[in-house]
Amino acid sequence: DRLDPKVGEEAELAGLRAILGAGEKALADIATAREALGGDGFAQKFAQAFRALERARERAHLAGAEGDHPVVLKLQAAADAVDRTLVEGQEAIAATLSNALRTGRIAPAYLFCGPRGTGKTSSARILARSLNCIGSDGPTPEPCGVCELCTSIAAGNALDVIEIDAASNRGVDDARDLRERAMYAPSGDDHHKVYIVDEAHMLTKEAWNTLLKIIEEPPPRVVFVFATAEPQKIANAAAPILSRVQRFDLRRMSPHDVRERLVAVLAAENVTAESDALGMLARAADGSMRD
Repeated sequence: DRLDPKVGEEAELAGLRAILGAGEKALADIATAREALGGDGFAQKFAQAFRALERARERAHLAGAEGDHPVVLKLQAAADAVDRTLVEGQEAIAATLSNALRTGRIAPAYLFCGPRGTGKTSSARILARSLNCIGSDGPTPEPCGVCELCTSIAAGNALDVIEIDAASNRGVDDARDLRERAMYAPSGDDHHKVYIVDEAHMLTKEAWNTLLKIIEEPPPRVVFVFATAEPQKIANAAAPILSRVQRFDLRRMSPHDVRERLVAVLAAENVTAESDALGMLARAADGSMRD
């Protein structure tokens, strides 16, 4: 009912409504994953649902809906809400990275530390979008979220943003392969190649030694982002690395902050809840916005 009748024929409107329905189903799948799953199961279901949301948004563009069309705006708001929820409460880190993006002072390597569910990998993906968004002239602290690169990064299929699970790619041979691939230039003149290495503490000492030189002197427009819940293991295995990365410690959310975020989400969804219930959920989350 919210669709603009000026967009086109009734058949086109029906197609856009179907796309919006697919996006709303993806949001429901995300909610189900949040409620029912934890650990790897959560991550897999969440990624599948988020990719479905991104595909729905891309289909809306292909169907002819402009950037200010209600369908596109609603899907974009949903995707942005997912990112904001996962990095909620990290305002100091967001401000520091935003200033670096505005001034063009991009570090060659970052280390995001923090307990599970505090937004380490989500922050890395947002940083990758900020560096590569083609909706602005160069790096920006406010990526548009709707351009080709922003949507492909969010969907996990961007050519210049490579995510690596160090838990299963931890050896010296894997590090050599990463080092060799990093020597190739990004696919576009204005693009940045971003390597997001999750569970970085699982890399062996030999692997870190292999990466040391390229982290210290990376090729132009190549950025490494390491995410870990156990930075002390990196310090024990490869102490020199810590002096060559810009470290950010993401903190656990306080029960008050979690509760306030829950209040905001419920208000946006027109859902009511008892105050005691929200307090109980906030305490059970144990500082993890994802949980």
